[in-house]
Amino acid sequence: MPLEPIGQPQSLTPRERQVLIQVARGASLTEIAREWAISTKTVRNHVSHLYEKLGVKTRAGLVLHALSHGLVGPEVMPRHYRLPVLNAS
Repeated sequence: MPLEPIGQPQSLTPRERQVLIQVARGASLTEIAREWAISTKTVRNHVSHLYEKLGVKTRAGLVLHALSHGLVGPEVMPRHYRLPVLNAS
């Protein structure tokens, strides 16, 4: 049974948006915590809040939701994560 989002993307805090971008870039919790000089537990809490607010269960689901709803653009993702664009013509 899929989770239902409890809030709109506008309900994300500025820090949650920053965490979302870092997750889309493929950064680990430890890498994010080290970069921002905060605890890994704090980053984990932000990610948990993102799961709840966006109604997803996994990091992959989080990134897919963020991409499909325009919360992050494909340019934030590492090049090797991007799918090739197929020419429809």
